[in-house]
Amino acid sequence: MVSGVLLLFATCDQDTGLWTFRAYMFLLGVGMGGVFMPTTVASLATVSRKDLAQASMLNTVVRQTGGAFAPAAVTTALVLSTPPTAAAHPRSPPTSTPTSPWPPSPQPPPSSPSPSPTARPHRRRTRHRGVRRRRSGTTAARGGALGPARS
Repeated sequence: MVSGVLLLFATCDQDTGLWTFRAYMFLLGVGMGGVFMPTTVASLATVSRKDLAQASMLNTVVRQTGGAFAPAAVTTALVLSTPPTAAAHPRSPPTSTPTSPWPPSPQPPPSSPSPSPTARPHRRRTRHRGVRRRRSGTTAARGGALGPARS
């Protein structure tokens, strides 16, 4: 089922609807749940009770390591198989217009209006830096949630 859903993902493009993509993700989650649970049960079924903790830990480590290395391996394979001409800047100008400057020269920042001579600099308001005072009516001021200690 997982490979079937991955084939469905291969048919996605920029025109694929959001709900279609969500449905594919749901099917992928169901498929992965249908693969991981039986695999875990089958791998731990023949392990003795005293070795169960170590076997479970090893199963988790292998699953997590595979989940980390698999995307890295696929990304590396895709990058290495990319032709060098595809690495050009996506916004580079076509070769038929050599007169256009690329990259474009930076534009000067827009001039900001000068402050008026009577304007005071803005001072940021800060909260009281000391200990927050509690109202006397709160339970904390009376000695906590249970009230003052009785003697």
